[in-house]
Amino acid sequence: MALPEIIAVHFTEEEAGYVTLRPIVRQSFRLADLTDMVVTVTGKDARRVEQIFRAGSVTYNGYRYGWQGFSAEPGEVAALLAPLPESDPARPFRPEEATSASLEFGGKMQHAPVELKREDASVRRLLRSRSSWDFLLDAARMASPAYEKYSYAGRADLFRRTLTPVEGHRLLDGVLAVAPRGLRARLSPLPPPTAIVFHCPRPPQPGSFTS
Repeated sequence: MALPEIIAVHFTEEEAGYVTLRPIVRQSFRLADLTDMVVTVTGKDARRVEQIFRAGSVTYNGYRYGWQGFSAEPGEVAALLAPLPESDPARPFRPEEATSASLEFGGKMQHAPVELKREDASVRRLLRSRSSWDFLLDAARMASPAYEKYSYAGRADLFRRTLTPVEGHRLLDGVLAVAPRGLRARLSPLPPPTAIVFHCPRPPQPGSFTS
């Protein structure tokens, strides 16, 4: 049986542990678009993609999506995944390609990573010659971030720069000293970061999926 080209999908906001009263939205997805969404959850794992196709349900970005489950042969799933990017450890870190950076925090008190978009972190305060983004790039110049993986959810290659305690303190102090008010309010309650992860999207390739 041929794979469906158009899939009727319904979705609603996910509310863990409760029966949602939010409206259910219905929409038609192309198979390529459904595949693209599923891969952001599973990664480029043909077996898991096939399982989710058959189950007819996935949670993505705060919403639960459902459809009439369908079967797919391994070769069919492999063909759908073939155009998608692969992780590339040989890919060099280029600071100009980074569009955002996530600060990670270790220690006993767990904090979720904080993502700083380049356009926001590049804003300079009055009479300041440097921006928060400049301090993030300084850390990358001191020791080049190491390639981590390709993120299908973020549609970007991730590069990690682990920080020593001294580097983490210095970075946070520098970022806070020049950060605009909103960014300073987000970061000031947090401990010094233990790592920076730079997000570097790849240019769109012919045949790649977009949603």
